[in-house]
Amino acid sequence: MLLHSMSAIGFGLVGVIFLLLAFGKSKNQASPFIFAAFSFCFAIAIGVLWEIFEFSMDQSFGMNMQRSGLVDTMNDLIINCVGAIIASLAGYLYLIESKYTIFGDIIDRNYMANKSLAKRSTKPNE
Repeated sequence: MLLHSMSAIGFGLVGVIFLLLAFGKSKNQASPFIFAAFSFCFAIAIGVLWEIFEFSMDQSFGMNMQRSGLVDTMNDLIINCVGAIIASLAGYLYLIESKYTIFGDIIDRNYMANKSLAKRSTKPNE
């Protein structure tokens, strides 16, 4: 449970950082709600891909990664949703209230460390 919740939070924060790198912190570029929605969907997508991987390993190689089958998968996906909600909410609060959130320092440090990858915006006619 801890692994799935922490990975969902981590991937949700990665989703926020991706959009920050693409659009910057300007509220004119994209609304904080869009950042939060993308963050949530990104974390959920990674969690679903992991569950598909577990299923594939169980079916192809006779492994027991899903333990109790459907119950294990549903528990993992529910925990993944909770972690994704936490990360998307943290990203939303970060954007509307600056860095005074529980994950604000993490977002800030990673954004600044990768700022050289950010999209360089140029205004037309300049």
